[in-house]
Amino acid sequence: MGFLDALLRESLTYAFQEITPGKLFLTMATYREFKDDTDEVAAASMYIFKPDGTLQITRESFSPHRIETAKSTCDVSGNYSDVPGFGEFDDLIRVERGQGIVDYFTRQR
Repeated sequence: MGFLDALLRESLTYAFQEITPGKLFLTMATYREFKDDTDEVAAASMYIFKPDGTLQITRESFSPHRIETAKSTCDVSGNYSDVPGFGEFDDLIRVERGQGIVDYFTRQR
C-alpha cells in the first residue's frame, strides 16, 4: 500500500501480512526522501517489524551511496488491523499507526 506526497510521489509504503486468520500485521514500512522537487530518491529508510516488537531499520542514501542498519524494539500494538470487508478500508489505509510511526520516520530526516 503506497501513500503519495504533495508532488504525487510514493513517499511511504506499507506491507501487511495475515498473521492469524482475519488479522493483518504491518511487517514493513518504507519511507522515501526525494531530491528537491524531482522524482529522484535521495534516501530511503526501511523498517521491518515483528510481532514480538523487534524492529530492524535499514537506511540507504544514494549520493554518496551509504547503507546503515540498526536494531531496536518498539510498541507494535498499532501495527495490527482486521482484514477489511469489501469497501471497508479506512483502518487499513490510515497513515498514522499507533505510536506515531510517521513522526518517527520524519524525525529521521
